[in-house]
Parts: sequence; structure tokens; C-alpha cells
Amino acid sequence: MPKKRWIIVAVLLLAAGICAGVAISQMSGASTRKLASYSDIPEEEETEDAEEEAEETAQTSVEEEPETVEETEEEDYESPIDFASLQEINEDVYAWIDIPGAEISYPVLQHPTDEEYYLKRDIEGNYDSNGSIFSQASYNTNDMTDPVTVFYGHNMKSGAMFGNLEETYSDAEKFAEYNEIVIYMPEEELHYQVFAAVPYSNIHILDYYNMSNENRFETFISTIWSARGFGVNLDESVDVSWGDRIIVLSTCQSGSTTRYLVLAKLIDDDMNDDIDDQ
Repeated sequence: MPKKRWIIVAVLLLAAGICAGVAISQMSGASTRKLASYSDIPEEEETEDAEEEAEETAQTSVEEEPETVEETEEEDYESPIDFASLQEINEDVYAWIDIPGAEISYPVLQHPTDEEYYLKRDIEGNYDSNGSIFSQASYNTNDMTDPVTVFYGHNMKSGAMFGNLEETYSDAEKFAEYNEIVIYMPEEELHYQVFAAVPYSNIHILDYYNMSNENRFETFISTIWSARGFGVNLDESVDVSWGDRIIVLSTCQSGSTTRYLVLAKLIDDDMNDDIDDQ
């Protein structure tokens, strides 16, 4: 009997140990699952916050973009010259030349077929010994994009047109003072720097020199730099080279068969594009 009793006691103790082990294992698993579920909560909240912040940032960027575009918009150019009224009088008006302070300020015209039409005509097409300031359609466009554009005007004793051109620019002080020429156009204005004023032969410059050719352009400019004598003024600090755009104011010299030229270079870099060889 004692031996059986010990066997029964041992079996009961073993059974109790097994039950206790199972209970502890279940409690440990439950605790682990509970800790895992709590640790997941902050991660879900952080993800939701990040998504909300990303949406707010994107929305802010979209709302601010139109303001940036509005700030970068440029105002349209408004010319101080009433070209609409001038072109109602004569559609051949395409520009206005102004030399600040030098009392030279006139419309510029170009007849489409007759090169000398405005030699003795005013803006209305009526006979006028003063004529008008004009360019020639066979040699120049009316958009100021040619390598060299020539404006013609009479040397009037009254001072009208280019009547005081030689008197002004043959004087060294006035040459330095009136060194800017402004060309107004309907949609822009161009600023030129005077670099030379010289007596010149009466050849037709644009007929004699093909200014769309680099070599011919350079040859013409070299004749200007080499000019010497009375009435010559040069600003050699101005660099003039192929690709620049030049205007030439041309008038006759009193009591002479030669002409007097004032040359200026476009100094507006936005307009001063290179000219392709032709």
C-alpha cells in the first residue's frame, strides 16, 4: 500500500505541474499580444499625421503658385508717341527719332516703292521743301533689324530736319553731350550710343556696301574709324563689330557735294542679336 500511495501522489504532482505550465504559457502569450497591440497604436497615429501634413503642404503649394505667376508678369510697353494717330494720317510712319536736348525729334517714314518720295513731302504727302526724315524700302526694312539702317534728312538753314546735325556733332563738347539717340516704335523703343560724326563721300552707302556681308560691314566701319579732319569726332571707347546694329543719320553738307554722317550703335542687349551671314 505505501508503494501505490507514492505512485498516486507522483502522478498527481506531475498533472498539477503540467496544468501550471499551460496556464503560464497562455498568460505569457496574452501579455505579448497585448503589448504588441499597444505598440502598433503610435505607429498608426504617426502615419495619419504625416499624410495630413503632406496634403496640407501640397494644397499650400497649389494655392501659392498663381501669386508667383502674377508677380513675374511684365507690363506691356506703352510708347510715348501716339502712333495710332500718326498712322491714321499716313501709314508709312513706322518710327520716331529723338535726340534728347538736340532739338531733333521727328517721325520716320518709308514709302514702299518710291525711294525719294519724302525728299520733298511732309507727313501728309504734301509738297514741302523741308521734306521728312525717311529710309528707303529697297535697302532697309521698317523693323530696325538690319545691320545698318540709314535715315535721310535735309540740311535746312532753318534748322529743321537735320539742319543742325553737322553744327551739333562737329563740336567735340556737343558730340559728347548728345551721345544718345532714341528710336521709338509702336511696341518698343531702341537706344543707340553715338560713336562717330564724320564728313563722308556722297556715295550711296547701302548700295556700295553690302552690309549683310561681314567683310563689307567691317570695311565700311574701318573707313569711319580712319576719318580725320575738320568736323570729325570719334568715340573710340565704343566697340563696334559684326553683329552690332548701327544707325546712320545722313545729310548734305552746305556748299559741298559731300555728306555728313552721324553713326550710333544699338546698346539694348535684348535687341542686339547676332546677324547671320548671307
